[in-house]
Amino acid sequence: MNLPDENLSQNNPRGINVIALWLLVSVLPGAYWSYHMGDKLAFSRLTSVVWAYMAVAFLCSMGLFFKREWARKGAVWLFSILFLWGVVVIHWLLGPSIQPLAFWLMNYVPLPQTTIQNILFTLFVFFILWPVIVIFYLTYPGIKIVFQNRRKKEKKKKPKDKK
Repeated sequence: MNLPDENLSQNNPRGINVIALWLLVSVLPGAYWSYHMGDKLAFSRLTSVVWAYMAVAFLCSMGLFFKREWARKGAVWLFSILFLWGVVVIHWLLGPSIQPLAFWLMNYVPLPQTTIQNILFTLFVFFILWPVIVIFYLTYPGIKIVFQNRRKKEKKKKPKDKK
């Protein structure tokens, strides 16, 4: 009889692959930006931040595909930073502009301004909370077991050196 944790560890949770794929896809805008800047790409604060994110996201995505524990922990840290960045962007940049943005969108969407504001508010809240959902998923004990069991299987496969 298998325990629930054993069943979860034998399966390959799709959520891990979805998160890894999202991280891999999130690297593309930075790569596209860097490619089109070409010779004009100056090493500035923005360039270093974009390249640092691209490197960490790419490494974490590859590690998550191969169920590496360091990648799970790195992704948790990365999504924690994305949560803080989302709070800053929404609070200081996008939050004050909900009403003017809704007024501008009324020209393109046949909805009242209050409905557009409510939709924008919901999108902003989701933008802030989705990294938290990913963090909870990656720190869920059943998901941790998937990464730990993979490490145990690797240790069992390695022959012990006898001297």
